[in-house]
Amino acid sequence: MTKTVAKAALAAVLALGLVSCGNDAGEATAAGAEPGDETLAEVLADAGTLSTTAGAFEETGLVGVLEGEASYTVLAPSDAAFEALGTDARDALQGEEQGALMAAILREHMLPGALTPEAIREALNANDGTVEVASFGAGTLSFRSEGNDIVVSNEAGQSARLAGEAVAGSNGVVIPIDGVLVDPAALP
Repeated sequence: MTKTVAKAALAAVLALGLVSCGNDAGEATAAGAEPGDETLAEVLADAGTLSTTAGAFEETGLVGVLEGEASYTVLAPSDAAFEALGTDARDALQGEEQGALMAAILREHMLPGALTPEAIREALNANDGTVEVASFGAGTLSFRSEGNDIVVSNEAGQSARLAGEAVAGSNGVVIPIDGVLVDPAALP
């Protein structure tokens, strides 16, 4: 097998089950349900336990990305996850002057394509228990199984569990997570 063919085969295996091709998120489902008519922005706004994440997308202007046609996966920290950061860290993320910092954090929680927890689990099973996906930020997120849970970690070592039911929108999937993938000590 030539190197080109081997690389193409490896790329196909890594992509298997992870990313819905093209911008048609209609092929993706979350928890076996058909995608809804709502955009990811609307899904986030309607999710009661993700109001901090929804507000952060609004405040940073990134909500426009979630209203478009391109397909994304948003690993959405729950309100409790932001509370767990502590008052100092939450205060460091507030206000217009911290908009760029919050936008960078949100991009680290966004992935290309419409991924479901089921597709991530299938990829984990096919790839010896670990899968890495580049975020829309500057980093790579690693997924691994821990018992029945799926854990996502950033390159700095912060991790969160996929928690709650994923919701498929017209242009991707929102997956609630129980942590914010940011080092509170690195915040101003």
